[in-house]
Amino acid sequence: MIRKVNTISDIGPSVGHLYNVKIVLPYLKKGASLLDLGCWTGQLHRAMPNFKGEYYGLDVSSQAIHKAKSVNPHGKWFTGSVLKLPFKNKMFDIVTLFDVIEHIPIGSEKKCIKEIRRVIKKNGILILSTPADNFLSKASDPAFFFNGHRHYNLNFLKKILADEDFEIERSWITGGVVYVSQYLLHLFMKHIFGIYLQISGKLATDDLHSERGFLTHYLIAKHYEF
Repeated sequence: MIRKVNTISDIGPSVGHLYNVKIVLPYLKKGASLLDLGCWTGQLHRAMPNFKGEYYGLDVSSQAIHKAKSVNPHGKWFTGSVLKLPFKNKMFDIVTLFDVIEHIPIGSEKKCIKEIRRVIKKNGILILSTPADNFLSKASDPAFFFNGHRHYNLNFLKKILADEDFEIERSWITGGVVYVSQYLLHLFMKHIFGIYLQISGKLATDDLHSERGFLTHYLIAKHYEF
């Protein structure tokens, strides 16, 4: 089931999007081509307005892509699946997969990485994030208990990347008590009262940027062709 776009909370970049931009920026050389998989309404793009390269956003939600086109026509927007990307081979310098792999059909993770391998250039960079497989991360995730929201072991992620000639350059886990507390408050207000509180503020931002935590895996991997 694809959720509907909320015009209050799903348009502006969040603290998480701003953190993701910090991770992506060192790889955004002039003229680079970036594919943002699971782009939703294009918040990542709007969080980096000075990017001079080519931005492609893809999401399975046609409603989200329609909204992305209406609020930011400068990107190139596509509706589609990460399991069958509508792009030519070796098109992109950078591919982002932020909090997406846990939402695709179970067992299709390897197929997703294989498709990314097809469209990424030699020495291209894949940046991936996904919930970590540990007690605290699962305990902080109501969706884990209600609908089986998946959490991943780092060794599994490394294995499926290595199988497609990706070498991990850096990995870490972020999202500590401060960020998670705001995240849980956001979910409570949203689902109980219908009030949309964005995760915001210096404390939550500092928590993410400390790159110490238990909530989310981040991996940066380079694609090598042998």
